[in-house]
Amino acid sequence: MTMLLFDENIAARGVEIIAAEFPGAIHVRDVGLAQSSDENIWSWAKENGYAIVSKDDDFLTRALVRGHPPKTVILKVGNLRTRDLISFLLRRQSVITEFLEVSQDAALILSL
Repeated sequence: MTMLLFDENIAARGVEIIAAEFPGAIHVRDVGLAQSSDENIWSWAKENGYAIVSKDDDFLTRALVRGHPPKTVILKVGNLRTRDLISFLLRRQSVITEFLEVSQDAALILSL
């Protein structure tokens, strides 16, 4: 089962709530990757079996060029409050789970 690694552009405080529905979900700061380069985050996710969740299009480009692993979930949601972002993600749990477990695609783009 692929777990989720949330990038710095997503509030860390929401990840604990999301982890109830996506076991193993963590934030980059939880694994010592705060303020790390995209390359370091990509490498860590690949080596540890995580998919990256980010608002950063650089990860989308990386996924399209390199493929997976790691898989990448790109959020096109603007500046949502943390609770609204959590709700957004939880409403799409089945889509995210199918992408992680079944899809051969390298990236999933979720938008409002």
